[in-house]
Formats: sequence, C-alpha cells, structure tokens
Amino acid sequence: GFHSEAVKSFEKTLELNPANPWALFWQSGCLARLKKKAEALAALEKAIQWGGDFYKMEAQKDGAFNSLWNDQDFKKMVGL
Repeated sequence: GFHSEAVKSFEKTLELNPANPWALFWQSGCLARLKKKAEALAALEKAIQWGGDFYKMEAQKDGAFNSLWNDQDFKKMVGL
C-alpha cells in the first residue's frame, strides 16, 4: 500500500543523506501506521537526534503516531 511504498522512498532518500531528520520523521510515521513499532521508534529517535525537539512536538500531535500515543516507550521518547 501507500505507506509501504513511502517507506521505500524514504529509504532511498536516507541512503543519500542518512542524517535527514525530515525523511526519518515521515518514515517513522509511515512505519507507525504499518504497526511496526520498533522500526518506527528507531527512525523517530534518529529524527529527534538529528533534528531536535521539533520532531518530539510534531510526533505528539501527528495522527500518524496515534497507534503509539499510549505506548510507554513512545511517551518517554517524545517527553509525554
């Protein structure tokens, strides 16, 4: 589906620039929608590492992450 294809596109982007927080964040959101928690959190952690607290705040309100909003690991990562 759409999210699987998007993840592949972000992987190509990240091959060219592994420290691209925008691509990492959106890849993380797609992975969250695909219920791939571990992969989603790993990508989100890198987005925050490279892009700062902006991505924490975005993840707290972006609907792509709603499946993780009650997850303790997610809450800890984004400061909830």
